[in-house]
Amino acid sequence: MSMQTRARAAVDQAAGEAKRVTGKVAGNRSTQVRGAARKAKGQAREQVERAMDVAEQTVKRATTAALEAVDVARKTARDATSRVSATAKATTTRAKQTAKSASTRAKGAAKSVSSRAKGTASRTKSTAKGTASRAKSVAKGAGSRTKSTAKGTASRTKSAAKRTTSRASSGAKSASSRAKAAAKRAPR
Repeated sequence: MSMQTRARAAVDQAAGEAKRVTGKVAGNRSTQVRGAARKAKGQAREQVERAMDVAEQTVKRATTAALEAVDVARKTARDATSRVSATAKATTTRAKQTAKSASTRAKGAAKSVSSRAKGTASRTKSTAKGTASRAKSVAKGAGSRTKSTAKGTASRTKSAAKRTTSRASSGAKSASSRAKAAAKRAPR
């Protein structure tokens, strides 16, 4: 709540109470009712501002939580991708080493062993690429779901805050109108 609004609410309450007491002491019912109305207006303004502050804090907390969830999802995706990449590199290295040792053990059948090793390396590499691709898409999906969930939470929080503010404002308006009606009914 801003200091200016807080001060205005306090002034309305104090002035309203003073007017009400003055009207009571002087026996002027109209002044007394107007003072009570002004005091109620100050109290309503204070309540509306408090509700707006609470709503704003709730929206900020929800936004922060959503951003943190997105960061966690991104980190998870990066970690999964790096693990899959490392596994693919290690598998490729092992396949190359296997191909080289098979070539040295069997010089006579080097062509057939070499072609089989190359085929194994190719299949291993394509399998590793597929695994990396699947891990990346799973991580992207998790990040996307987390982001959409966070957006939904922020949207629901924002609409709840608007409803709270609207209810507080309509409560203040009805209190003010009741006080005005009471002031009209009071004898002058």
